[in-house]
Amino acid sequence: MAGSGERKFDEEYLREWIELLDGQREKLENELQPMMQDGGDLHKEPAFGYMDGSNTARTNYGEFHSTVWSNLEKIRKTIYGLQESLQKSIDNSGSAEDANTTGLDNAAQ
Repeated sequence: MAGSGERKFDEEYLREWIELLDGQREKLENELQPMMQDGGDLHKEPAFGYMDGSNTARTNYGEFHSTVWSNLEKIRKTIYGLQESLQKSIDNSGSAEDANTTGLDNAAQ
């Protein structure tokens, strides 16, 4: 980071964040979501049997599974959105810096 009072765009720092987010997205898509899809360990509900409360347990598990799946999808979409925004910041940094520099040059005249 630049010295006191000085602001500097750090493209490498944003690229590190994109890479970090990419790793988290891959973990979600390649490890967590497959566990909840057909054939995954968490796709089938546990055997709750026929004892009192088993119907409630089945319902609760179904709701839990649906909520977790929905939340994972939201997280995945958020990660993609963050990566896209960070990349746009990198892509636009040159033109924004030029505009800032031009504005400062004009103000100094």
